[in-house]
Amino acid sequence: MSDPTWWRQPATPEHAAAAALSAALIRVEPVRAQSARALYPLIAESSSGDGVTARRKAGPLSTLMQALIDSDQRCTDLALACEQWLMHPSTDTGAALVVAAGSLETSPKEKELAWLCGAGIDAAMAEVALNGLRDASDAACSLIAAGCAQLIPRVWVARQLGVSRDALHRRIRTTGADDWRHLLGAFTSPCTA
Repeated sequence: MSDPTWWRQPATPEHAAAAALSAALIRVEPVRAQSARALYPLIAESSSGDGVTARRKAGPLSTLMQALIDSDQRCTDLALACEQWLMHPSTDTGAALVVAAGSLETSPKEKELAWLCGAGIDAAMAEVALNGLRDASDAACSLIAAGCAQLIPRVWVARQLGVSRDALHRRIRTTGADDWRHLLGAFTSPCTA
Protein backbone atom coordinates (compact mmCIF):
# COMPACT_ATOMS: atom_id res chain seq x y z
CA MET A 1 0.00 0.00 0.00
CA SER A 2 1.33 3.44 -0.82
CA ASP A 3 2.33 5.97 1.81
CA PRO A 4 -0.23 8.84 1.79
CA THR A 5 2.39 11.36 2.93
CA TRP A 6 5.00 10.65 0.23
CA TRP A 7 4.60 14.15 -1.22
CA ARG A 8 5.48 15.87 2.09
CA GLN A 9 9.09 14.71 2.02
CA PRO A 10 11.57 17.42 3.08
CA ALA A 11 13.33 19.32 0.33
CA THR A 12 16.84 18.26 -0.60
CA PRO A 13 19.41 20.18 -2.63
CA GLU A 14 18.20 18.19 -5.64
CA HIS A 15 14.60 19.31 -4.96
CA ALA A 16 15.84 22.88 -4.65
CA ALA A 17 17.73 22.79 -7.93
CA ALA A 18 14.91 21.22 -9.89
CA ALA A 19 12.34 23.63 -8.46
CA ALA A 20 14.53 26.67 -9.01
CA LEU A 21 15.45 25.73 -12.56
CA SER A 22 11.84 24.93 -13.38
CA ALA A 23 10.83 28.37 -12.15
CA ALA A 24 13.51 29.88 -14.37
CA LEU A 25 12.68 27.84 -17.45
CA ILE A 26 9.26 29.34 -17.96
CA ARG A 27 10.84 32.79 -18.23
CA VAL A 28 12.74 32.08 -21.43
CA GLU A 29 11.44 31.44 -24.91
CA PRO A 30 10.04 27.94 -25.55
CA VAL A 31 12.88 26.89 -27.86
CA ARG A 32 15.46 27.57 -25.13
CA ALA A 33 13.28 25.90 -22.53
CA GLN A 34 13.50 22.64 -24.48
CA SER A 35 17.17 22.43 -23.51
CA ALA A 36 15.84 21.94 -19.99
CA ARG A 37 15.49 18.24 -20.71
CA ALA A 38 19.27 17.99 -20.51
CA LEU A 39 19.24 19.51 -17.03
CA TYR A 40 17.54 16.75 -15.05
CA PRO A 41 20.38 14.21 -15.38
CA LEU A 42 22.75 17.08 -14.60
CA ILE A 43 20.86 17.87 -11.39
CA ALA A 44 21.02 14.23 -10.30
CA GLU A 45 24.75 14.02 -10.99
CA SER A 46 25.51 17.25 -9.19
CA SER A 47 23.50 16.44 -6.09
CA SER A 48 25.07 13.01 -5.75
CA GLY A 49 28.59 14.23 -5.12
CA ASP A 50 30.96 17.13 -5.46
CA GLY A 51 29.65 18.32 -8.81
CA VAL A 52 32.69 17.32 -10.90
CA THR A 53 30.66 15.21 -13.33
CA ALA A 54 27.97 17.85 -13.56
CA ARG A 55 30.46 20.65 -14.24
CA ARG A 56 31.84 18.71 -17.20
CA LYS A 57 28.36 18.58 -18.72
CA ALA A 58 27.19 22.07 -17.76
CA GLY A 59 27.00 23.47 -21.31
CA PRO A 60 23.18 23.33 -21.56
CA LEU A 61 22.85 24.87 -18.12
CA SER A 62 25.26 27.70 -18.95
CA THR A 63 23.42 28.43 -22.18
CA LEU A 64 20.06 28.43 -20.44
CA MET A 65 21.25 30.69 -17.63
CA GLN A 66 22.77 33.15 -20.11
CA ALA A 67 19.51 33.27 -22.06
CA LEU A 68 17.68 33.81 -18.79
CA ILE A 69 19.92 36.72 -17.75
CA ASP A 70 19.61 38.25 -21.23
CA SER A 71 15.81 38.09 -21.03
CA ASP A 72 15.50 39.39 -17.45
CA GLN A 73 18.30 41.11 -15.51
CA ARG A 74 16.59 40.19 -12.23
CA CYS A 75 17.70 36.60 -12.87
CA THR A 76 21.36 37.31 -12.14
CA ASP A 77 20.99 36.16 -8.52
CA LEU A 78 19.35 32.93 -9.69
CA ALA A 79 22.19 32.23 -12.11
CA LEU A 80 24.77 32.86 -9.39
CA ALA A 81 22.94 30.64 -6.89
CA CYS A 82 22.65 27.91 -9.53
CA GLU A 83 26.37 28.08 -10.25
CA GLN A 84 27.21 27.90 -6.54
CA TRP A 85 24.95 24.88 -6.07
CA LEU A 86 26.43 23.15 -9.11
CA MET A 87 29.97 23.64 -7.84
CA HIS A 88 29.20 22.84 -4.19
CA PRO A 89 25.95 20.85 -3.86
CA SER A 90 24.80 21.09 -0.26
CA THR A 91 21.74 21.94 1.78
CA ASP A 92 22.95 25.54 2.16
CA THR A 93 23.51 26.19 -1.54
CA GLY A 94 20.26 24.37 -2.31
CA ALA A 95 18.39 26.66 0.09
CA ALA A 96 20.00 29.72 -1.51
CA LEU A 97 18.83 28.45 -4.89
CA VAL A 98 15.26 28.13 -3.62
CA VAL A 99 15.34 31.67 -2.23
CA ALA A 100 16.72 33.05 -5.51
CA ALA A 101 14.01 31.31 -7.53
CA GLY A 102 11.31 32.37 -5.08
CA SER A 103 12.24 36.01 -5.51
CA LEU A 104 11.44 35.78 -9.23
CA GLU A 105 8.06 34.15 -9.05
CA THR A 106 5.12 36.34 -9.83
CA SER A 107 2.18 34.03 -10.38
CA PRO A 108 0.61 30.92 -8.87
CA LYS A 109 1.17 29.16 -12.22
CA GLU A 110 4.93 29.62 -11.89
CA LYS A 111 4.90 28.28 -8.33
CA GLU A 112 2.83 25.30 -9.43
CA LEU A 113 5.21 24.48 -12.28
CA ALA A 114 8.25 24.88 -10.05
CA TRP A 115 6.77 22.50 -7.49
CA LEU A 116 5.55 20.06 -10.15
CA CYS A 117 8.94 19.79 -11.86
CA GLY A 118 10.94 20.02 -8.65
CA ALA A 119 9.94 18.62 -5.28
CA GLY A 120 6.67 17.19 -6.59
CA ILE A 121 8.17 14.98 -9.29
CA ASP A 122 11.00 13.89 -7.04
CA ALA A 123 8.63 12.89 -4.24
CA ALA A 124 6.39 11.08 -6.74
CA MET A 125 9.38 9.14 -8.06
CA ALA A 126 10.37 8.26 -4.48
CA GLU A 127 6.87 6.91 -3.86
CA VAL A 128 6.97 4.85 -7.08
CA ALA A 129 10.44 3.53 -6.22
CA LEU A 130 9.20 2.52 -2.76
CA ASN A 131 5.96 0.83 -3.81
CA GLY A 132 6.74 -0.25 -7.36
CA LEU A 133 5.27 1.10 -10.56
CA ARG A 134 2.23 -1.16 -10.48
CA ASP A 135 1.29 -0.44 -6.86
CA ALA A 136 2.08 3.28 -6.81
CA SER A 137 -0.78 5.66 -6.14
CA ASP A 138 -2.61 7.25 -9.04
CA ALA A 139 -1.71 10.69 -7.65
CA ALA A 140 2.02 9.91 -7.88
CA CYS A 141 1.72 8.51 -11.39
CA SER A 142 -0.46 11.44 -12.46
CA LEU A 143 2.15 13.85 -11.13
CA ILE A 144 4.87 12.06 -13.10
CA ALA A 145 2.71 12.27 -16.22
CA ALA A 146 2.14 15.99 -15.70
CA GLY A 147 5.86 16.61 -15.15
CA CYS A 148 6.75 14.68 -18.30
CA ALA A 149 4.17 16.69 -20.23
CA GLN A 150 5.92 19.90 -19.11
CA LEU A 151 9.70 19.61 -19.06
CA ILE A 152 10.94 16.36 -17.57
CA PRO A 153 12.24 13.70 -19.98
CA ARG A 154 10.30 10.44 -19.63
CA VAL A 155 13.46 8.48 -20.43
CA TRP A 156 15.22 10.07 -17.45
CA VAL A 157 12.30 9.28 -15.12
CA ALA A 158 12.25 5.66 -16.30
CA ARG A 159 16.01 5.35 -15.80
CA GLN A 160 15.78 6.82 -12.29
CA LEU A 161 13.03 4.35 -11.41
CA GLY A 162 14.77 1.37 -13.02
CA VAL A 163 11.85 0.59 -15.34
CA SER A 164 11.45 0.62 -19.09
CA ARG A 165 10.10 3.74 -20.76
CA ASP A 166 7.25 1.70 -22.22
CA ALA A 167 6.24 0.35 -18.81
CA LEU A 168 6.27 3.86 -17.39
CA HIS A 169 4.21 5.15 -20.32
CA ARG A 170 1.63 2.39 -19.92
CA ARG A 171 1.23 3.14 -16.21
CA ILE A 172 1.04 6.92 -16.35
CA ARG A 173 -1.38 7.04 -19.27
CA THR A 174 -4.01 5.23 -17.19
CA THR A 175 -4.16 7.97 -14.55
CA GLY A 176 -6.38 11.01 -14.52
CA ALA A 177 -4.68 14.13 -15.83
CA ASP A 178 -5.52 16.12 -12.69
CA ASP A 179 -5.27 13.42 -9.99
CA TRP A 180 -2.13 15.12 -8.64
CA ARG A 181 -3.69 18.57 -8.14
CA HIS A 182 -5.15 17.81 -4.72
CA LEU A 183 -1.57 17.48 -3.47
CA LEU A 184 -0.90 21.14 -4.24
CA GLY A 185 -3.44 22.38 -1.70
CA ALA A 186 -1.72 20.55 1.14
CA PHE A 187 1.86 21.29 0.14
CA THR A 188 3.79 24.52 0.59
CA SER A 189 5.92 25.12 -2.47
CA PRO A 190 9.65 24.99 -1.65
CA CYS A 191 10.03 28.19 -3.64
CA THR A 192 7.84 30.08 -1.18
CA ALA A 193 9.60 28.80 1.92
